[in-house]
Amino acid sequence: MCTLILLYRFLDDYPIIALHNRYARVGSFEEPPAISEGRFRAYHPVDSISKGTWIGFNEAGLFVAVTDQHTAEVKRAYRSRGLLLLDILTSFSNSSDALKYLMNELEKGYRKGNFVLADPKRAFHILNDERTESIPIDSGVHIFTNITIRDWVRLDTVPKDRLMYMKMRRDRAMKLASEIKQTSIYEVINDLKRIASDHGDEKGRGSICYHNGSEWYMSSSTIMAVSKGISNSIILYCRGNPCQSHFIDYSHIIHNGGNYMELHSKSEKLANRRIALCLTGSVASIESPKLARELRRYGADVTCYMTKAAVEYGVSPKVMEWATSKPIILELTGMAEHLTPYDLVIIYPATLNTICKIAHGIADNAVTTLCSSIEPTKLLIAPAMNLKLYKNETLKDSINKLKARCNIHRTKNI
Repeated sequence: MCTLILLYRFLDDYPIIALHNRYARVGSFEEPPAISEGRFRAYHPVDSISKGTWIGFNEAGLFVAVTDQHTAEVKRAYRSRGLLLLDILTSFSNSSDALKYLMNELEKGYRKGNFVLADPKRAFHILNDERTESIPIDSGVHIFTNITIRDWVRLDTVPKDRLMYMKMRRDRAMKLASEIKQTSIYEVINDLKRIASDHGDEKGRGSICYHNGSEWYMSSSTIMAVSKGISNSIILYCRGNPCQSHFIDYSHIIHNGGNYMELHSKSEKLANRRIALCLTGSVASIESPKLARELRRYGADVTCYMTKAAVEYGVSPKVMEWATSKPIILELTGMAEHLTPYDLVIIYPATLNTICKIAHGIADNAVTTLCSSIEPTKLLIAPAMNLKLYKNETLKDSINKLKARCNIHRTKNI
């Protein structure tokens, strides 16, 4: 599922402006905007599994995007739609040639979807359902969701709640997007940021900023503004829900010609693994940014939790935000961050105080509450303290309690 807002030929200097709120299946992961090389250099976020994309543009000014079309059961696809978009971005300079290629490719059996192809002169909406239809896009505001209704599209198998939530998101997006004024690009982008985090009358499955889905979650929000002079184009990316996170400017990947990488990958050994890195009140936490970056180099998706003592005696939350490329969790909110299904929870460093609390089921902060809610076999505890503290009898008893349930590793030379 997704909500895509396209402002086509809305501003003279930026003929293509788009907001894409992506709702992905639980268990799927993604990476922030990067560069793909081909006949044309392309800029786009990356799906961690398929290595394809759902939105992007290239150095020739060609823009592409896709949303789902949930009108029937999902059938096994010939190939990822994201890889198809990547082929288009790296191979074509205009929407007309890209359209011919896309129409031919879709005959091979891709999943249903709503494809958008746009350059500064022409734009098309390609609806791929029981049949495939190409619809020209005029200048103005356009909304694409997970269901496009046409006379020939069958809706009899679509659950009523799915149709209802789609209409709620579509109508709300159109109302808000239609209120955007044709002013400066920065004011337009600020308006899109507000729309990205909008909940309408109620936060939930029917809000643009998607919440509370059992099978789906909001994985990211991306804003792209394609300029007539491509070097002036803008790429903003927010991981997760914009109401809880913030947009990071990735426009530098255009300006620096691809020479800059936020993080150099070593392998995909930890790809699709969600890891919580928990910091407690020890000076040893100065090593935590290195660990967070190293885990990400192997493909892990890392979220940092910090106690108040970790902030006071350790590293700044801003440093950990840089190291993880995600907002830091300092306290629990109504979003129940302690119930997030992680593959691994690392307490690094773990103080005497925190180890004893975990062993005795005390949950009085974000870190200990997370540790109390996760399966014990997913806990990796790295004690770090003075040897006098390490010899404490209460600590020894606590470690013995945990040894049967958790993975405990003593850190050396800290």
